[in-house]
Amino acid sequence: VVSLLLAVIDDVKKPSSAIASFTFRHAFLERYLQRAKELLERVGLPDRTSHYPSQLSGGEQQRVAIARAFINSPPILFADEPTGNLDSTNGDNIVELLTSLNKESGSSLILITHNPDLAALSDREVRLKDGHIEAIVKHRRGGSKPARPGKSNHAMARGKAAPKRAKAAAKPAGKSAGR
Repeated sequence: VVSLLLAVIDDVKKPSSAIASFTFRHAFLERYLQRAKELLERVGLPDRTSHYPSQLSGGEQQRVAIARAFINSPPILFADEPTGNLDSTNGDNIVELLTSLNKESGSSLILITHNPDLAALSDREVRLKDGHIEAIVKHRRGGSKPARPGKSNHAMARGKAAPKRAKAAAKPAGKSAGR
């Protein structure tokens, strides 16, 4: 949620200001101010930089939050129900923004959602039930295919395929090859 006391431009550059305060403040602030303006342009809010949260719609506040999230080019970005409070048109716009900024930045985007349509847009889907992993689904162009049980979740989280296991290691313990 956008801070109630900050104008949009200040809110977007806030995470970078904390970093800049420890180093060469002026040069960093200028660079991050420019980056904040670029991101606000990218999310369609270049003319709203001096507005306050009460002057923005819910969709505009969500776009400010997305710009703020990408200001420091994070290697991983978590988006918890990014479309949950939006109508379908604004929700679609937010998804498009998140995915395009994600591709441009090269960061890993982890979406947390109850929306199966949104989950289906991902490369991989981890389905949880009662706090446990129920299934891991790899989404492909032609549909989705459940991943093999026992694949390394860690490798999948990094966006790489799990290494192939040797056939001998895949045999159940206690059974000989001749039986």
